[in-house]
Amino acid sequence: MPTIHYLKRCWKHSHLSTAEEEHVQAKVRLLADHQPGRLNLHRLEVEALAGTRHKWKRYKFGQFRVFFIHAADEIIIGEIHRRDSTTYADVAHLNQFVLTRRGDGIDLIAPPDAAPPAPPASAHAARLPAPTPARRHDVTNPLTPFTTPELGDAGLPAHIIRRLRTFGPGIDVGEELVDEDLAPELVELILGLWTAPDDARRIYDAGGVPTLDDVTIGEVELARRVAHLDSSRSLAELTDEEFGRVLAGSVEEWMFYLHPNQARIVSAEPSGPLRVRGGPGTGKTVVALHRARWLVQHGHAERVLMTTFTSVLPTLWQTLFAAFAPAESGRIESATIDKIAAQVVRANDGNFTAADHHEALKLRRAALHHAGVDELTAEAFETEIDQIILGRRLNRDTYLAVERHGRGNRLSRSARERVWSAYEEYRTRLKAIGKTDWPHMRARALELIEAGHGPRYDAIIVDEAQDLTEAHLRLLLALDADPTHKNLLLVGDGQQRIYPGGYTLRSVGIDIRGGRSRLLRTNWRNTQLIQQAAASFVGDLEFGDLDDDEKRHRSADALPLPQRLGQPPVLHICPDEATTSIAFELALEALLERHAPEDVAVLVQTSSDATATKRLLRGRATRDLTDRAWAGKRGISVGTHHRSKGLEFKAVILMNVDAHAIRVACASASDEDDALEVWIRTVFVAMTRARDELVVVATAPLAPQLLAAVEDFDVHAW
Repeated sequence: MPTIHYLKRCWKHSHLSTAEEEHVQAKVRLLADHQPGRLNLHRLEVEALAGTRHKWKRYKFGQFRVFFIHAADEIIIGEIHRRDSTTYADVAHLNQFVLTRRGDGIDLIAPPDAAPPAPPASAHAARLPAPTPARRHDVTNPLTPFTTPELGDAGLPAHIIRRLRTFGPGIDVGEELVDEDLAPELVELILGLWTAPDDARRIYDAGGVPTLDDVTIGEVELARRVAHLDSSRSLAELTDEEFGRVLAGSVEEWMFYLHPNQARIVSAEPSGPLRVRGGPGTGKTVVALHRARWLVQHGHAERVLMTTFTSVLPTLWQTLFAAFAPAESGRIESATIDKIAAQVVRANDGNFTAADHHEALKLRRAALHHAGVDELTAEAFETEIDQIILGRRLNRDTYLAVERHGRGNRLSRSARERVWSAYEEYRTRLKAIGKTDWPHMRARALELIEAGHGPRYDAIIVDEAQDLTEAHLRLLLALDADPTHKNLLLVGDGQQRIYPGGYTLRSVGIDIRGGRSRLLRTNWRNTQLIQQAAASFVGDLEFGDLDDDEKRHRSADALPLPQRLGQPPVLHICPDEATTSIAFELALEALLERHAPEDVAVLVQTSSDATATKRLLRGRATRDLTDRAWAGKRGISVGTHHRSKGLEFKAVILMNVDAHAIRVACASASDEDDALEVWIRTVFVAMTRARDELVVVATAPLAPQLLAAVEDFDVHAW
């Protein structure tokens, strides 16, 4: 019996009533009994459409029309919609689809929609300096074995050949060619050469020229490829509930569909702690969201905690769960770790007051001065308390002897003795004003949870896990109802770590051996040119991860592979702050001609920079990334590089990537090398928040890391 697959991006949303949805679902399911030569089984009104590529068929029932391809034991549904004046145009549209190989599966490339009218030219456009073209990199791609005359003999225009030569092997060529206004047959030929170059090479070597017939996928091969997981980028098998939502057009498409590598992780049978790694844009959060739903759906968890360190993400997750997992959302709690910890403390000890950042900083400085400690700044002292003393639950003797994996500070025994004295003085000063701080609150919460207080969860899923402190992780393990932690999922990327770690998973008793560490490589967010600029910026900086003690480079097999080429990011180099303000305003104006305000973010280094940036926006509506309700508001997003973690935007303007920014980042650090590394990784994170467009506005002199990446930008030198 044939299996039904649904072609993505081809739905004609008809806003059906509930009764109509059920009727359409029931009728479409009947196609599973359809076989060639038995077109009238169930009295289905099915007819072959003459003159169509890929042998499209039409199924009619009442006022509805279903267009599909039938290949052996597989059926591909292309469109479902009411019969109206656009029906025949829709058939012509479907006939423009290009079918090509993707790994062991297939891909269907859609023609572009009609281009919207171009926005009027900016009145300020003439003020922009002429850009300096970005450097083109020589890359190896699947067409390298073919000479330009050979490709010309196959019918490829010269300008297309030149463009194809610039693509890296990970680029989604079909998506890159949809704006070239090429005949579908030519696109299919190009993709056939790209995805099966060895077959084409043999034809050339035999004295022939590959044609469309040579690269076209036959019915038997099509049936085999449709059923493969590699086809999930273009095809989906939906449950009735999901099918109904798609018919209603009520949920964003990506909610339902996962890449095969993501799907394998989501549906892995629980057998112990699971770790998912991957660079920016590889869909780690999507995997986490779907895993939470899957565990509830399949009876592995009655209560799931989806958590992170970043305060703005849980509210966003709640909105997403309500949209794509309404039946399961009631069993999934989205909250920061600190919120859970604070609830536990308040429920048992009563309300507490935490010293604010500046108040605690003042107390720590006084305590350090009292104890004669000059090896640590107040900021480094906070990290020492949070990560080492309280994070590892040390007393004086164990603190003096503890090993310090990955720590930048090398403290002698005598220095540690003075630091411990400063810690005791700090605690005394906190108590004197009747307050606590967040590290001590977490330590108290852990005591209470281990004593049996607080909630318990059947599954715990952690996003941005690389930024957890050891205290955070121990808290989560204590909240886990299963001592084997079989439903624990840690999602993160060491290269995006912007807070100090100083521990490994093994040191807290988490074993991810036995194939329970997974890697995602496909970058679904960034274009190749944005990722290339970000990679040039971060350079050869080594980074640590939760899995081991040693810092290392990202290995070649772990490099994210973007699916789109995109346009080079833009760099405005300004001589002074006044010019920087002008460049920022013009860059923002240009982006807002192409994107809605909610799709644009301005990212800066510090909170005071964010306040100054809002003044530059001259009354435009803004959304503050420090606001927990950020996702539900409208306007341009404004926040620090740190606060952008876990988020993405169609366009990003990045500020404060100059030499002065480095001085600010290192000013209060006891270890300047460590502070510089954190700054580099933080800016890298901010750069990779951009999906389609990245603009960097910097005041000369540039940060050396940005200077090293300048050839990957279109440069506007003011």
